[in-house]
Amino acid sequence: MTGKEIIFHNWNEHLQNEETARLKNIQKLIDFYNGEHQPYLEPYLKLRDLDDFPFYETNITKRIIKKLAEVYKKAPIRYFGEKQNDKYNELTKKKNIRMKTIERQSRLLGTIGIQPIIIEKNKQKVFDYLMLRSYTAYLKGLEPVAIKYLIQDDGEEKFYEYWDNEQHLILDSDNISVNPKPFGFEDEKNDLGIIPFVWCPNDFLIDDFYNTGGSADDLINANLHIDLTLSEMCHKYRYDAFNPIWGKGNIKDLDTTYSYDKILWLDDPDAMIGNLNIDHNFMGDIELIKTQIQLIERNYRLNINWGISGNTSGFSLIVQNIDHQDDLTDMTDVCRGWEDDLLEMERIVGSKYGIKVPTNEFRIDYAEVQMPISIEEQNKKWTFEFNNHLSSRADYWREQNPDISDEQIIEKQRQISEENKTVKVAEQTEPTVTDLFK
Repeated sequence: MTGKEIIFHNWNEHLQNEETARLKNIQKLIDFYNGEHQPYLEPYLKLRDLDDFPFYETNITKRIIKKLAEVYKKAPIRYFGEKQNDKYNELTKKKNIRMKTIERQSRLLGTIGIQPIIIEKNKQKVFDYLMLRSYTAYLKGLEPVAIKYLIQDDGEEKFYEYWDNEQHLILDSDNISVNPKPFGFEDEKNDLGIIPFVWCPNDFLIDDFYNTGGSADDLINANLHIDLTLSEMCHKYRYDAFNPIWGKGNIKDLDTTYSYDKILWLDDPDAMIGNLNIDHNFMGDIELIKTQIQLIERNYRLNINWGISGNTSGFSLIVQNIDHQDDLTDMTDVCRGWEDDLLEMERIVGSKYGIKVPTNEFRIDYAEVQMPISIEEQNKKWTFEFNNHLSSRADYWREQNPDISDEQIIEKQRQISEENKTVKVAEQTEPTVTDLFK
């Protein structure tokens, strides 16, 4: 059965409801990552008037995701036949920065798609990479036989882009094919012969193509609780800071005017006045919020300190983050699979546009994520490596400045050599104290 037959004939109401709920949750994950939290807080705050309620939102979700996704923190090096290919690097200039974002979004959503496309820049064809976060896949086992995703919603009608191995269509809300010309293409045939997306789950798939168990649902729920606690604490502070006044007696409205820069004048001898003396334990709220944040960090095997006193060594930081390092090792293996699949798709897409992607054996070298160390520790490390011929001066300069060019390194070596010669000559010609008194 083709992908089109599946979508037109076997997509029942139950599956549609499940898919609607999944796509709605995807949007919630994206909103929390983007810092758009307030719509999800309002249903839990049952107040008469929310217009002046001080919502407080803190984007823990984005902070944790960025800390987790460190495989592409530094750009990897790609080799073809054990050598870098300058033409390929020129074709894929955007790849490293795109992969950094893709890793973060995969950590957030579970599985995302990447579509390599060809764009023209400075009259030269190069690759760019489109990211697909919200989509519907029609599956045969764990393999998509067709996909569709929303590309336009004008409030009255929704339009979806649809792919299978044979067709590339535009569908309306009733899954009926419409004229594709307004959407930038005419031929409804898929010339590539394959759905042009690479799927990037953040773990090896077992029984769920969408990898919903790998999404950050627990993280955004925790973020929601923290936002609610912060918002409620800010609301309590307004009452505590103002210390509301109460009154009893026959008092005219004009007499009850009160503000921080006005006095309250009472003419009724039987009137009574006082204040509520609200005294909330805000430190208790703060400690609760800290505990919630630290629980998130522990659940994600991170160690983010609230404050460091004294000189914490690099070795100490490594020990504190050993679990995170193990997770990065596992994630690096997953990312190698992404790179292999993406290279194969680049070859397919490139061939359509006359772009030759290298066919040599491919290998990728990911940069090691290192913990910060003190200047003293750095000096000991480099001294040991220089003395044992494990590193060169060029390695040291590249560590200090990853953007330094080979020409700049050669110039530095020349300058240092010239300075050393000058110093040596000066030391040889300068008279000693004994010479001066002869």
